[in-house]
Amino acid sequence: MSQNQIVQALKISELFKKYLRDDVLTTQERFELFEWMEAHPKERQRMQQLISQGLNDHRAGNLKAYDPTLPYIELTSRIAIDKPRLKIKSMQLFYKIAAAAAILFILSVGLLIFDQKAHKQIEQSISSTSKTVQLTLAGGEKINLESQQNGIISSVNGTKIKKENPLLLSFQSTVTTKDVQGLLNTLTVPAGKQYQLILPDGSRVWLNAKSAISFPSNFNKQERMVEITGEAYFEVNHFDSWPFKVKTSEQMVEVLGTKFNIQAYPDELQTTTTLLNGSVRVSDQTTAKLLKPGEIAVKSNQTDGFKIANADLNQTVAWKDGQLVFKDEKIEELTRQLSRTFDVEFDIDEKIQGQHFSGTFAINNGVDSTLRMLEQTGAIHFSIKGRRISVKP
Repeated sequence: MSQNQIVQALKISELFKKYLRDDVLTTQERFELFEWMEAHPKERQRMQQLISQGLNDHRAGNLKAYDPTLPYIELTSRIAIDKPRLKIKSMQLFYKIAAAAAILFILSVGLLIFDQKAHKQIEQSISSTSKTVQLTLAGGEKINLESQQNGIISSVNGTKIKKENPLLLSFQSTVTTKDVQGLLNTLTVPAGKQYQLILPDGSRVWLNAKSAISFPSNFNKQERMVEITGEAYFEVNHFDSWPFKVKTSEQMVEVLGTKFNIQAYPDELQTTTTLLNGSVRVSDQTTAKLLKPGEIAVKSNQTDGFKIANADLNQTVAWKDGQLVFKDEKIEELTRQLSRTFDVEFDIDEKIQGQHFSGTFAINNGVDSTLRMLEQTGAIHFSIKGRRISVKP
């Protein structure tokens, strides 16, 4: 086995272990892991068997029938980020079993002996998801932005990283570099918060709750590429010969100087791109569409292609201006957005599932104010216990 194959196998193993213990992976890492599994069905089957065997042994006393494909479905659904997560009763035990399986998985691809130097080159596992706004530098260093004072907080490859104010981070660079694959910084915004970023080219990004963006410290001379998960609003500086691209798990957006919004949350069934002005082209593996200002491109995460329609611009970008706007939204969709915005969880009574609601709410007024206003419809009631909210008719 070549040195490159050793490094690749070790990296895939680390990605498996990171995902199985709920660590944060970048969009690029998710793509790499999912594509590797698709290309190696035998190793994928071996992984499934190892995890299934461990969980079957643990649940031997459970009289309820156990589907041996569930652990692998759990893994792939989280990697593909387009299906709801399946619940495992004991995640601690599941991780121990899965971590052991990942170690055996290394052997299954031929790594009976490996180079310690190659192993050191693999990125260290990222810690569990933080409740604070966090910047992870390309070298792995993590910075809690909420604990930093305003001003210069770091410098990377000639780029100054500055906290402009409590809600704005900037990367100040006047140089471009050669394309170095994988050297990306990641800004992660947890549920209940929002943040803004000025990229090295001066373009500005607003990140909604429970979102992340990965980007280089300096853009290369060929293109400006970023990756997002969740929701982001962009105001991109226009350069004729320097294209700007945004990558999500389901699509690529090619940008000319413009303002647009992308929603690509893992727990939603579709990805949307809304153009306010300028021009963007959305594409997937089979289709490309050019949007006009005021249009929205809707892509189902289950199928290829886009549906183009007129957008409600006020509703789309209301979050950026501190508001939530719902227009005939199902209670399931409404509470998903409230969960991200206020970092709470909902239990919905089956009697009220599928009902529709409308309203405009100020985020700064908090979740309690929003719920009380919804209760004024007379069709819905809420019971709050800590972060958990019961929804009843």
